[in-house]
Amino acid sequence: MAQLQDRFNSLQQGSSLGSPTSDPSLSSENLKLKQALIKLKEVSEHDFKQFRQKIAELEKSNASMVPIAKLKEAEENIALLQEQLDVAEKSSELIEELTNKNIEQGETIANLEAEIKNLTELKDYAEQLDAFNAEELSMLKEDLGTLEQILLTMTREER
Repeated sequence: MAQLQDRFNSLQQGSSLGSPTSDPSLSSENLKLKQALIKLKEVSEHDFKQFRQKIAELEKSNASMVPIAKLKEAEENIALLQEQLDVAEKSSELIEELTNKNIEQGETIANLEAEIKNLTELKDYAEQLDAFNAEELSMLKEDLGTLEQILLTMTREER
């Protein structure tokens, strides 16, 4: 294109220097060059328009790619959050299980404490009963000793 433009300019300068071109071949070549330049200009403008449209399409495509990158990042975040949710659910299940065990053990402890209280009361009662029996035994031994003395005395007197 630059060569055609240079040639056209040189031909124009040759004709503008005051030497009229009466040569029909130069005139014809001049006309062909003008037409070629016009056609080249039209093609260039058309190509320029197409390049502009292509640039606009690429910019739109690029703009749509940014959300795709954000979508991928969001998917990664969703996967991370899903993992955290799974861990939280497992933790929740573990907490519930441990809470239930704690309640069961609390009930077992309460039952054992009640049983300990009953056994302690029974032990106290048994100790009181043992003390009463020991006292009763002692009194009975005394009574027996007294009765034996009386019996001895009576048997001696009878003799």
